[in-house]
Amino acid sequence: TPDCHLGWIKLERLVRSGRVTMEQCVAMTRVVLQAHDKSNEAWAFRRFALDSANASVEGEAALVLKLSARRPHHYYAQEHMRWLTQLPPQRRAGADIPRFLRDAAVATPQHYAVWHWALRHAAQGPEANVLGACTRLRGEVL
Repeated sequence: TPDCHLGWIKLERLVRSGRVTMEQCVAMTRVVLQAHDKSNEAWAFRRFALDSANASVEGEAALVLKLSARRPHHYYAQEHMRWLTQLPPQRRAGADIPRFLRDAAVATPQHYAVWHWALRHAAQGPEANVLGACTRLRGEVL
């Protein structure tokens, strides 16, 4: 099963031996998450593979939004969103985090994590003002 940690360790060994690439792991985790979107091990390995391959995170926001829509409180997808928002700006450049956070707030308004990370991300803006960030976000979403 995707939650078996031993399977992911064996996959990592295959990568280290050169029999599997990290790019293949990124593609494989996307397939696994389509069927098992609540697999914490698959999400964690995906982050590891993306980091190890220094792969583009351009499609990550869309993946998280798609899988978040399946469940009103999708902790695993929201944790991946947190990881995305905390990447260095040059690394997350293609992810369009502000648009993703607005879309996620509209798609799953009942999930507090979306609002938390949206506010935190907005507060990192030019004025770094949480109250201003709250007002801007509320105006964009409502």
